[in-house]
Amino acid sequence: MRAENLKSLSAAIGIFSAGVAALVTLQSKFDLGSKWSPLSQMIIATAAAAAAAILALISARWQERVRRKRKVFLIYSGKDVEKARELAALLRKVGLEPWLDDEQVAAGQVWKTAIRRGLDESTLAIALISGNFQSNTFANFELEEAIKVLHSPSDEFAPVIPVRLDDAPLPSLLADVRSIDMRSPSATGDLLKGLARAGLAVKMSG
Repeated sequence: MRAENLKSLSAAIGIFSAGVAALVTLQSKFDLGSKWSPLSQMIIATAAAAAAAILALISARWQERVRRKRKVFLIYSGKDVEKARELAALLRKVGLEPWLDDEQVAAGQVWKTAIRRGLDESTLAIALISGNFQSNTFANFELEEAIKVLHSPSDEFAPVIPVRLDDAPLPSLLADVRSIDMRSPSATGDLLKGLARAGLAVKMSG
């Protein structure tokens, strides 16, 4: 069942339970006749309210799963921030939500805490590998955290996709993962296909 349908059903049950509760109140106040006793009506109202609460919880969890399937954590050197922004723009065009520390970490915020929160909210990470990446302590920390925190949907896929910006070698943590060379004409298509196969909600054109 779709999240919107769950929300509608939950709202309907909530309205029904409120109506039953109001009926119980009116019957008690004005001594109205009913084929159900006040206790029976109260039990029905309580059960309906519980069902509405459960459906609301299921709907919220469903929506969170859908959101997570759109979130991609970007790992990059600060010197490659323009490349990261270009990639983020591409990801947004296909319905994904890229997480960049340049945008998400506010002044005064504890950097490592923000990074871990961003990873917790993401399904997968993309690491922009370059000569700049190799010497960047922060980028390598993010890569290590991503490997620890993120979980691939299957053994076939790594939780981090390496995207090469130049001829720099891959970090040892990604040595066994097929990379994508952004200088290749097919890079964009290959990346989007890889994201889709890894379980992300990519809006593929055509």
